[in-house]
Amino acid sequence: MFTGTNKEKLMTTFDRTHLVRKLCTAILAFLLVFALLGSGTVYGISLVGQEIPGITDIAGEGTPPEITAQSAILIDANTGQILYEKDAYTERYPASTTKVMTALLAIEKLDMDKIITCDSEVASQSGSQIYLQEGEEVRVEDLLYAMMLSSANDAAAALGIAVGGSTEHFVEMMNEKAVQAGAKNTHFNNSNGLPDEAHTTTAYDLAVITQAAFKHAKFREVVATINYNMPATNMNEARELKNSNSLLYDDQPRYTINGQMVGAKYEGATGVKPGYTDSAGSCLIGSAERDGHELIGVVLLSETEQHYPDMIQLLDYGFANYENLDLCAAEDYTYTVKVKNSETRSIPAAMSEDVSITLPKGSEHKKVAVKEKLDKSFTAPIEAGQELGTVEVSYDGQVVAAVPIVAKEAAQAKPPKQVKKVILRALKIAGIILAVLFVLFLIVGWISRTINRRRREKKRRQRRAAEARRRADASGRPVRTGNGQRRRPPQSGSGNPPRRRRPANGSGDPRRRPPQKKR
Repeated sequence: MFTGTNKEKLMTTFDRTHLVRKLCTAILAFLLVFALLGSGTVYGISLVGQEIPGITDIAGEGTPPEITAQSAILIDANTGQILYEKDAYTERYPASTTKVMTALLAIEKLDMDKIITCDSEVASQSGSQIYLQEGEEVRVEDLLYAMMLSSANDAAAALGIAVGGSTEHFVEMMNEKAVQAGAKNTHFNNSNGLPDEAHTTTAYDLAVITQAAFKHAKFREVVATINYNMPATNMNEARELKNSNSLLYDDQPRYTINGQMVGAKYEGATGVKPGYTDSAGSCLIGSAERDGHELIGVVLLSETEQHYPDMIQLLDYGFANYENLDLCAAEDYTYTVKVKNSETRSIPAAMSEDVSITLPKGSEHKKVAVKEKLDKSFTAPIEAGQELGTVEVSYDGQVVAAVPIVAKEAAQAKPPKQVKKVILRALKIAGIILAVLFVLFLIVGWISRTINRRRREKKRRQRRAAEARRRADASGRPVRTGNGQRRRPPQSGSGNPPRRRRPANGSGDPRRRPPQKKR
C-alpha cells in the first residue's frame, strides 16, 4: 500500500516522463521543419506593379448590315472580339480560303529560300494553278506568293508535301494547328480547298486562323502584295502574278451598296484571300486597318459576286461603330515568379503584349474590368516566352479579351549532380533525425525502467516487512523492524506490552544486589 507522500512522488515522476515525451515530439517537429526549409524549395508568387485602373461607361451600337452571305463574322484583329456574326459556327465549304492555313504552316515550318522539287502529285492538280511540272524546282517563297496571289492549287500542294512529307500528314498538321489557333469545328482534308465533302470549316474558325497568321510579318507582306514577279525556274520562264483580292486595288464601280455604285477597293485594305467553288459559293476573308484599328471579316456562301459588297458593308459597320481602348502597356506591369527545382530562385515575367479592348463608340466604359490570373507554383525548366498566366479583360462580367503573361527569362532545372547533392543532404538530415530519436528513445526507456524498478523494490520491502510482522505475531519473538530495531510482540489479550517492574534494590539492573549492613 502507498502512503499519500509516495503517491505524490510517483505522480511527480509520471509528470516528468510525460514532459520528456512532449519535449521529444517538439524536437522531432523542429527537425522536420528544418529539413524541409533546408532543401531550397521555394513556392508561391510575388507580384510587382499597381492595380490596373478601371474605366467608365459604354454606349449602344449601330444597325448591323444586311448581307447575302449565309455565314459571316467580323472580329477585331488585335483583341479577337466578335463585332458581328451570322451563323458563324455553321460548317461550310471554305474553297480557297483554306490556303490561309497552308500559308501559315509553310511560313512557320519552311525556310523561304529552300528549293522544292515538284512531283507528279503537284503537277496533277486541277482548278486554278500556275502549271508546275514534275521535276520543276521552285523556291518556297515563290510558291507562297503563287498560292496566295494567284490561288494556285499546285503551289499549295507542293508546299503541303514539303511541310508534312505527304499530303495526308500535312492535313493532320493543318487540323492540329487549327485547334491551336482556337478553331472549334474545322476539318481540313486537303491543302488547297478543292471540293471535298469532308473538307469543312466555319466563319469563326477562319477568322481565328487568319488572326494567328497575321502574327507573322511574312504573311502580312504576302497578302498585301498586288503584283509579284516570280523568277524563272529550271523548267519555266518568269511568271507575272497578280493578287486576286480586289479589295486591294479594284476601283471600277460595279457593285451597288446603299444605292451607290462602288468598286471593290477598300480604304485601308490589308488582305487576305477570296475563294470560289460551286459547292462553297463566293467566299472571302478580308481585312483593313484605319487609325491603328484593324478588322478581319469572313463571308461564306455569298450570292454570286456579292462577297465584296458583303465584306465592304461588314468593314464599314465595324469602323463606324467600334474603337479600340488601350488599357495598359505590356512594359508597365511586371511580375516576379518564384521557381522550384532550379538554381534560379525567381524569374521576371510580363504580359506578352499591350492590353486593349474593342468597344462601341460614343459612350463611357466603367463596366470594363481587368483581372490577373497567375499560377502560384512553377517547376523548372521554364523557357523564355513560356506562358505562365493571363490578364483577362471583361465587359459587364463577360470576358472579352485575354493577354498571356510570359516568362522573360529561362529557368533551368538543377543538373543531376545538384539533384544528387540535395538527395544526399536530405538523407543526412533524415539520419540525424533518426539518431536523435533513437537517443531520446533510450533516455525515455531508461527513465521508465528506473521508475518501475524502484516501484518494484519498494513493494518487495513492504511485502517482506509485512510478512515478518505476521511471523513475529505468530511466534511471540521479537522481530527486526524496517529501521533495523528489534521489538517484542505484544502479550496475548493485551494491546500493550507488559510493564517492566523496577527492582527492589532500586537500581535499574536486576542482577545487582543491594549492599549489606555491617554488624
